Amino acid sequence: MSFIVKNAFDKWKRIFFKSKLFDDLNPKLMGIVLMAFRIQNDKTKADIANALDVDRKTIHLIEKGDRFPSLDLIYKYSKLFNLSIDKILYFSIK
Repeated sequence: MSFIVKNAFDKWKRIFFKSKLFDDLNPKLMGIVLMAFRIQNDKTKADIANALDVDRKTIHLIEKGDRFPSLDLIYKYSKLFNLSIDKILYFSIK
C-alpha cells in the first residue's frame, strides 16, 4: 500500500470507528452484500480467499454473517471488485 493510500486509509479508519456508523453495520447484511458481489463477478469463495490472502473458511464465515470482516478486508474487497468502501457499507447498514 502506498504511503498516500495508507495515510488516507488510517484517517478514514479513525473517523469510521469514532462514529455511530460502526454500530449500525449488520454482519449478516454485509455477508450477503459481499457474497452478491462475488457471485456477480463469477468468483468462487476460493478465488476470493486467494485474492485477499485469507483461507476459504474466513470467506465462508463472512458471507454467513458469523464473522465481521476487518476494515483491512473491507478495503481489499473494495479494491478487488472496484467499488468504494462507502458502497459496501451503505448496503450493510441495519
